Amino acid sequence: MYELQVLERAAARVHELMEPTPQHHWPLLSEQAGAEVWLKHENCSPIGSFKVRGGINYIHELLDARPGTTGVVGASTGNHGQSVVFSARRRGLEAAIVVPLGANPEKCAAMQARGAELVYHGKDFNEALDHAQALARERDWHLFESYHPHLVQGVASYALELFGGVADIHTVYVPVGMDLAVMGAWPLAMRWDWRLRSSGWWHRRHRPICILSPARHRCRPTPMPRLPKG
Repeated sequence: MYELQVLERAAARVHELMEPTPQHHWPLLSEQAGAEVWLKHENCSPIGSFKVRGGINYIHELLDARPGTTGVVGASTGNHGQSVVFSARRRGLEAAIVVPLGANPEKCAAMQARGAELVYHGKDFNEALDHAQALARERDWHLFESYHPHLVQGVASYALELFGGVADIHTVYVPVGMDLAVMGAWPLAMRWDWRLRSSGWWHRRHRPICILSPARHRCRPTPMPRLPKG
């Protein structure tokens, strides 16, 4: 569980490079749901995804710990890669993103437009990640991880914004991919007694890792046939 001051410090870093995203009340959606519904519009972030928040904080922490870093390498099929490139380039670092063959062409174009060196390798994310690890060693660049506490702390800034902008929140629904969004919201949900619900492509089949682990404050291992992509 992260201390509030840690999350607030990460949020301050995030807000140096991006404005808070809006949250709006939607009357017709509220009518259908039978409750007052607010949506947090992370599509309004610089890359159209919440993941940029984690990237900003990660790079800040990286340069504090390793100020001599000149470049980063990441593996991605889209949003994570955009986060890596946006965050790295804004701090003057080179960025190479390894993507599997057949990756979304629009997201690949977006990464290149932000200054990424795009490297196509492998049939899936796992093969792309293997190549990214090798490339990082070859160039003596930092391997930008897909999941890390510094990413979670940065992502939590969206939950801080939501709490600050909407009073009396009862339940928060969070998407699940590699758990950054739900883990970012969890410490604040516990602190302010929100009910936290998650939804995602592997939530139903692998519920223990998404729900039971944070609920019990310890890891609950669950067999995974594949890694979620991002």
